[in-house]
Amino acid sequence: MITIMSSLAQEESRSISENVTWGHRKRFADGKVMIPFSNVLGFERGKDGELVVNKEEAEIVRMIFRMFLEGMTPHAIAKEIT
Repeated sequence: MITIMSSLAQEESRSISENVTWGHRKRFADGKVMIPFSNVLGFERGKDGELVVNKEEAEIVRMIFRMFLEGMTPHAIAKEIT
């Protein structure tokens, strides 16, 4: 009985995984972006869910890249910004 129940659970897990993967591929094919906007600096969600540049945050991103290109380490950049 346990073997049968575990087989059913494994099959359900596999099916869910395939459905989620298919959904991701479909959104990519449709050109829809899946981004956690709260964790991305320099962009925000537009009216239709598209990426829109946040001008204030974009300036911070430019400063981070400039510091990196000048040779600062990620730790030094984080220390400077905070």
